[in-house]
Amino acid sequence: MRDYRDKFVAHLDDLRVMNIPCFDCALKAVIFYHRHVVEREANENDLTFLPRNLADYYCLSYKEASAIYNTNLAAAGISPKRSPANTQR
Repeated sequence: MRDYRDKFVAHLDDLRVMNIPCFDCALKAVIFYHRHVVEREANENDLTFLPRNLADYYCLSYKEASAIYNTNLAAAGISPKRSPANTQR
């Protein structure tokens, strides 16, 4: 995960192949920590503009991003079925 961040996200090196790691464990950790903060650490008005349930918010955001991505693939004449990013969550 760190190599991916260092070589393709934070800094674009001149490597031609990007190996995207699985982020499932990181996502679960963030969702767990967010729930802990919401339920036990934050005061009632501290998180007014943040989602209460991060897992639900993630799913909605993922679906929205997938729809936009597929629209752009279609506009470029690429079938969403061929795209490795077109997976279900």
